[in-house]
Amino acid sequence: MSRPSGLVSSVVSSVLLWTFLACPPASCYPGGAPVMACGDMFPSGHGTEAQVSPSPYRITVPKKKYDPNTTIKISLIATVGYFRGVFVQARRVGCRVNVTEVIGSFTINDNELEAQHCFGKIHSAVTHKMPSKKTRKDIYWTPPVTPAGHVVIRATFVMEKEMFWIGVESDILVDLQEMDTPKCIASTVRPIPAYTTTTPTTPFVNYADDNVLGKYSSGAVGVHTNVAILGLILLVQALSRLTHSP
Repeated sequence: MSRPSGLVSSVVSSVLLWTFLACPPASCYPGGAPVMACGDMFPSGHGTEAQVSPSPYRITVPKKKYDPNTTIKISLIATVGYFRGVFVQARRVGCRVNVTEVIGSFTINDNELEAQHCFGKIHSAVTHKMPSKKTRKDIYWTPPVTPAGHVVIRATFVMEKEMFWIGVESDILVDLQEMDTPKCIASTVRPIPAYTTTTPTTPFVNYADDNVLGKYSSGAVGVHTNVAILGLILLVQALSRLTHSP
C-alpha cells in the first residue's frame, strides 16, 4: 500500500513543479496573454485583483488625431520600475459604441513581443513573448482603411505575478473623419481647432448714440466738436470783417 502512496506523492510533486515552472512568480503567462483574455484584458490566472494605485506606466502617442490607414508609433513606458508582461489593444471610445471592439492592427519589430489575434482579427493585439524586465517598448498601430471613430490604446501591464495594472490608456486619438466629439467623452478630448481666417476690422462707433457720445466726449467726439465750433467762429469773424470793410 505504501508504493501507490509514494507514486501519488511523486506525481503530485511533479505536477507542482511543472505548475511552478509554467507559472513562475513573474507571470502566470510567461509566453504572453492568452486569447481568452482578449475581452476584459484581465490576467485571471494570476489569482489576485489588479492594483488600484496609480499606474507606474504610460502609453504615449506622437499626435492626438489620426488618418485611416496611416501608421502611428505607440510607446509603452515604465515611469517607475519595469514591466514583465503586457497586453495591448486599440479600442473605440464614444457614447453608443462597442467599447470592446478591437480596432486596426499592430506591427512589431521586437523579439520580446509578439502579435495576438483577438476575436479573429489578425494582429489586433500585442503581448509579451518572454517575461524579461522591460522599461520601454515601441510598437506601431495602423487604423483601418475606413473611418473607425475615436480610439484609445489600452493596455494591461504586469510587473510581477501579483502586481499588475489594467485599463491603462493613452490619450484619445481623434478620427479626423469624425470631427464632432461625442458629449460623453468631450471632457477628455482636446478640442480640434477649426481652420479660420481673420480679417482686421475697424471698430464702428455710432456717434448718434448718447451713451457713445458720453463715453467718448473727452476723446475723439469732443475733439471733432471743438474743431467745428472753432471753424464756425472763424467764419463769423471773416464775414464780419467783409461786412464792415469800406
